Amino acid sequence: MAVNEYRKSLADRKVLNMLHFREKAELIEATKLALAREDSRQEGRQEGRQEGRQEAALEHAKKLKARGVDPALIAEVTGIGIDEIE
Repeated sequence: MAVNEYRKSLADRKVLNMLHFREKAELIEATKLALAREDSRQEGRQEGRQEGRQEAALEHAKKLKARGVDPALIAEVTGIGIDEIE
């Protein structure tokens, strides 16, 4: 009788350990997914800011060109290629 109870106790512990490890694995996976989503959001925000800076530089270049500023100087100052300015 005691041997059977001991075996049942070991089996119960084994099941509990398996459940514990499964919960840990699920938590790790959920954490990885959350981190990946946050990285994607940050990357998207960074790309958006970069695009905004490029659009602003292009607008400034157009205004400078309209005022007669040399395209080579505009390209040097704004970082925009001369072909985009002309």
